[in-house]
Amino acid sequence: MIKKSDLTKITNLVLVSVLTVGVLTSTACNRKPGSNPAGATPSAAPSQAPLPEDPATPGDNNNDGQSELPQEPTDTPEPLPAPTHPVEPGQNIGIKAIAKTTSYLLPVGNIKGTYVNIEVTWQPVNGAAEYWVYKNALPKKEEANKGNAYKVVKANGIASTIFIDGLQPPSFAGGNIWDKIKRGVGAITLKPGVEYKYKVLAADMDGNVIGESDASATVPLPPIASAANLKISETATPKPLFEWDETNGTAPDGFYVSVHPPIVFGKQAMPNNDSKFGAAYWSTFRDTKTKVARYGDDPDNAVSYPGTLPFNLTFPLRTGSRYSVSITSVKTDTNDMRTAKAISKAWSESKLFVIGSDPAVTPTPVPTSDSSSTDSGSSSGGFFKKVKSIFGF
Repeated sequence: MIKKSDLTKITNLVLVSVLTVGVLTSTACNRKPGSNPAGATPSAAPSQAPLPEDPATPGDNNNDGQSELPQEPTDTPEPLPAPTHPVEPGQNIGIKAIAKTTSYLLPVGNIKGTYVNIEVTWQPVNGAAEYWVYKNALPKKEEANKGNAYKVVKANGIASTIFIDGLQPPSFAGGNIWDKIKRGVGAITLKPGVEYKYKVLAADMDGNVIGESDASATVPLPPIASAANLKISETATPKPLFEWDETNGTAPDGFYVSVHPPIVFGKQAMPNNDSKFGAAYWSTFRDTKTKVARYGDDPDNAVSYPGTLPFNLTFPLRTGSRYSVSITSVKTDTNDMRTAKAISKAWSESKLFVIGSDPAVTPTPVPTSDSSSTDSGSSSGGFFKKVKSIFGF
């Protein structure tokens, strides 16, 4: 029997293989964070108590085969969605509303941007034909009907139990013209610091309500400070050193430093030597006191954000190959991914480097073209989640 932890590693490796082929055969831009410190200033020990681990499934405290940790080790973890196992009609529907604030810097023009969306997920209900999602004005079961729902989601396919407010349009089927306008405006004006409440009801094919959730509330966090002045040194070795500063603004809880395949991002320049494409999949977490990381799998890189597992894959960097490194600032409302109801991220620039060369080598500018797209349209997740959305797998 394959352990869940082993299956995760296999899945990650398959994903990397697919990404490598996709990057080599496509002109689309893709990016991923990652990095790690060894021999540099030691990173602070994790601020939480050791997480309970089951030999087969780390973090599975109730032995139901599913980790209570936000997710398996990934380059930038996020809070878990609602449980995915279905409930029977009449049972309470589990629901989660997670606010996600993302800040970024466009590669052209140094334009800063921020967007907020709220990911609402709920448990499926056996026999449900559709789900009615309500926002702020939460009716009792007896008062609910399809016409006054904020969003109606059909109960078929893999997207049956998720609605991303601020990214997906609300329903405009019921109510008068002013109701429709208010729903539309409410979907694109999500603001940090404002509480939003959601509720879901399940209906059968005859329109009868067969399930109801409790209310779930969330308050989006403000934009946070991003990493800046990213410096790369010691690239003559397969374990380069990464250092960075922090911009002004709300302080993050920490940073995810990630190394990934090379990308030409906006006006970024390509090294002028004959370097090769380098496949990489690596990330490490640093708290705000430690702004340095060295690539590798040494113990310093076993640090993790509270309530998450440390990233546990390291691709060896090859001499003569080029890679990219970027940093994602992260903050949650509880400083623990297991209990967080809101998360804020800020993406740094992405920088190219070549193993076996002087990082000060003068790069060759690359003309900006249609392929110099940004990944600012992806609402959440780490680099590989963004790339999956780009390539459609």
